[in-house]
Amino acid sequence: MKFSDGGWLFREGFDVKFAVHVYDARKEENKLVLYLPYSYVGHKGATLDGGLLTMEVTTPRTNIIGITLYNYKGVQAKAPDFELMTEAITPDISEDEQSYVFRSGDLQVVISKEENVTASFYYKDQLITQSKPRSKALVIDPQANTHISEQLTLDVGETIYGLGERFTNFVKNGQSVDIWNADGGTGTEQAYKNIPFYVSNKGYGVFVNSPDRVQFEVGSEKVSRVQFSNPGQSLQYFVIAGDELKQVIQRYTDLTGNLRCRLRGPLGCG
Repeated sequence: MKFSDGGWLFREGFDVKFAVHVYDARKEENKLVLYLPYSYVGHKGATLDGGLLTMEVTTPRTNIIGITLYNYKGVQAKAPDFELMTEAITPDISEDEQSYVFRSGDLQVVISKEENVTASFYYKDQLITQSKPRSKALVIDPQANTHISEQLTLDVGETIYGLGERFTNFVKNGQSVDIWNADGGTGTEQAYKNIPFYVSNKGYGVFVNSPDRVQFEVGSEKVSRVQFSNPGQSLQYFVIAGDELKQVIQRYTDLTGNLRCRLRGPLGCG
């Protein structure tokens, strides 16, 4: 979903609020919870209005880090959803004066405490991608529908692949991709088997855990970003790292390969 008008304006009818900084945090045994207001809170009086995005950092399996963003958590769950194959992993959670660090195996995310929040993902101490300032957003479209959006950096020479069965160019850079199954034939951008998972030639993958209409902008909203948005009040994604793409895909399969649709309503999974 494109909502920008150039580098700093928004398209007509869109209301966009970005998470600004870490106002408060809570460390649990297997989770890091961060509170990110939409405007800078320099004193208690600034907490009276404006709202915030809650960010939960978890690890469902070794070398996989999950990020869940909530604008409003008290929403009735929709059907269908997916049951992931998780393990009981105890991450290493630490902090210093500049940042919070959450580590799972050789993968870690470093979240800055500065005014403009940045989340940097490292695999074996090598930077693989980042969520920079003005990346985590609450977006209200012209029809008053709510979306949660995230952007991860796209490096020079980095190429993106995946997103399920597609009939467009194999390299996804520059494309807008809607994850929504459609019977549109084999000669259009519509596809029968959409999967909200992509891999990068830098040795990592990103899986957006939603059966809803996830929209990807692969260098097409901003040339140096992969942007993805999910309808509703929350967004969950997993960064999966490995020594090579084969290992990334294996770890993705370990997480989702036994994927089972869990019925919560009359629609089923068909």
